[in-house]
Amino acid sequence: MGGKFWQNYTASYKEHGCKKINFFFRSLYAGDLWLERAYAKTLANALLQFVRAYLLLAHMSYELGENKFGLIPKVHALHEVAMEMFRQCDVSEWVLNPIAETCSVDEDMIGRVAVLSRSVSPKIIARRSLARYLAQINIVWARG
Repeated sequence: MGGKFWQNYTASYKEHGCKKINFFFRSLYAGDLWLERAYAKTLANALLQFVRAYLLLAHMSYELGENKFGLIPKVHALHEVAMEMFRQCDVSEWVLNPIAETCSVDEDMIGRVAVLSRSVSPKIIARRSLARYLAQINIVWARG
């Protein structure tokens, strides 16, 4: 299994995985705090399909002796998120949006806010981050 076959085969799994993870995160960020069971199952299935595609690509890469698709801890964390969503679907009509429990620092596409917030005194990181965020909102609002 090599050459053109490998490229075509992996391209379809890469595309499938990218579409599923993109759908998952876009839906979560656009969603409410609580997700209806059917919708949550759809999202959890999409995340699980991404994890499966990634794991298959990692296995195929390993079999070919190539160092691609490393199994980093975040892959396991994504699997756990999907399993928790399925568990909540089994016991309730509503599922907590996993985004509600994230602790990511708000930043723009190239991470300027995060970098700026870390380059000041640790005592004022939160205030500095909020100030930068509000300044960015003001700029967007002014463009209106």
